[in-house]
Amino acid sequence: MSEDAANAVEPTDAALAEFLAKNADSYRIESRLTFTQVFLDPSKRGDKLDADATSLLDALRTRGDKLDPATLGDSLMLDSRYEAATEDDIARLFGAEFEAALRDQPVGEWVGPLKSGYGAHLVRIDARLPGRAAALAEVRDAVARDWSAARRQQLLDEQYQQLRSRYQVRIEGK
Repeated sequence: MSEDAANAVEPTDAALAEFLAKNADSYRIESRLTFTQVFLDPSKRGDKLDADATSLLDALRTRGDKLDPATLGDSLMLDSRYEAATEDDIARLFGAEFEAALRDQPVGEWVGPLKSGYGAHLVRIDARLPGRAAALAEVRDAVARDWSAARRQQLLDEQYQQLRSRYQVRIEGK
């Protein structure tokens, strides 16, 4: 019966807005980065890694618009460009140390080398979109689904308390 009662109630915009405000962290829009990376493999470069990174970084900074980063550096099974990647995506692909290092880098400038679990990377952040609270219009379906689940649980809890209030539970000793 409580399932039917919960499903029969359609949430108002005000109810959804209130639910979103109380649970804002659950619907927060993560910050996102668009960046290009050039990978340098330490196992291939050996002692020349730092010198190669410095030379390539200089070339990218001075002639970067004439160079294709996808053709530079060493082969890696990851893409050379990432569009609107979340912090979690970056950490999953490159490691937490790399993701943390990206947070402090300027937009539009080649930097590096930054270390990852794979090796060294020269990176240019092309765009940074900061995290923010979501507007109801952006997460309406998820909020409505979660509101309905919470409402259903509330009705079940109320029904249980009503039933329990009708009975006295005694536990007799042995």
